[in-house]
Amino acid sequence: MRPSGSRHGPGRETPERPQTLTARVAAVVRKAVASGRRSIWLLAFAAGCGGSPTALPPVAVPGEALPELRTLTITFSDDAPPASRSLEAHVAAIDHRGQPMSVGLVAWSSSDTSIATILSDGAILARRQCTTIITASVGDVSSRRTLMVLPPPPGPLPVAMVKVSPLTSTIGVGQSEQLTATLLDFAGSVLTDRDVRWVSSDDAVALVSSTGIVIAKDQGVAVIEAISEGKRSGAVITVKGVVDTGIVVRIALPINGVASADAIQMYVTVKSDLPIDSVVAVLAGKSISLKLVLVSNFSGTVFYPTWQAVLDGASGPYGPLVIPVTATDSLGRRGVAVVNVARNPMLTPGSKSPPANK
Repeated sequence: MRPSGSRHGPGRETPERPQTLTARVAAVVRKAVASGRRSIWLLAFAAGCGGSPTALPPVAVPGEALPELRTLTITFSDDAPPASRSLEAHVAAIDHRGQPMSVGLVAWSSSDTSIATILSDGAILARRQCTTIITASVGDVSSRRTLMVLPPPPGPLPVAMVKVSPLTSTIGVGQSEQLTATLLDFAGSVLTDRDVRWVSSDDAVALVSSTGIVIAKDQGVAVIEAISEGKRSGAVITVKGVVDTGIVVRIALPINGVASADAIQMYVTVKSDLPIDSVVAVLAGKSISLKLVLVSNFSGTVFYPTWQAVLDGASGPYGPLVIPVTATDSLGRRGVAVVNVARNPMLTPGSKSPPANK
């Protein structure tokens, strides 16, 4: 008798479909279960592609339930820390079979943050003497443990934070500003009789005395910092130059609000009744002198010169840029203009790529 036919034709057997990787893995699992080997780790490799191992989805093993979280236990790296001390909290998880298991993100909290604060990674800062309850939660399971904070150790408490006031100020050349620094401990209490060191980011713009008095020397921006026991904070001081309304600075290029590439062409015209000694642009804290390229108009004692420079935008950040331009005449009088542009590295071929994570 002729073998029974199929849809592939008389006498032809139906070809077997090639098994997928998942089907082959499932077959291995079934054999392992049948032989009593119930704990198996499986990795699938992208053969011939140079790929890295990829974990397969968990395969259900007949007769075994997935581990279920039942209890959490909190431990501290220091069970009785003194105030102002840092410590760590850890959590151990047990499943329904009484076996340790790993858990994902743990939600931490403190019942009184004035006594101790705890971060998402379990780092604790003991702030003052008393007790607080630390809670760890994973899903619907939570655990609590009391943390006792002891009195601080003898001796002065360390500085935890420095606050400078005012945070910002604008003054003119030759003027002064008094800054104050407040030192705080871990509990937020004010500390006194501590050394404070004052520094300026740019002494050419603003100097600062040992008592926090700022003296403005030249137009620009300086950050004045107060430092105590390694902790620091600062104030931004903007110094206005002596601006004369008779000196009119106009920025022809770049155009306000327009994006520019790494090479920023700058053209500036200056109206003045006296010759201009210098025209300077500031980009990312760097001063660039413009060159006189054309006297476009001269009538009597009025000059309308044009100044030009190519600014290296690569020295500044990507995104919005604020470029102030200052023109100074032979008497030291100044005229100021500001242009706001955006630096776009994709505008022209050869522009530098933006730094990572910017």
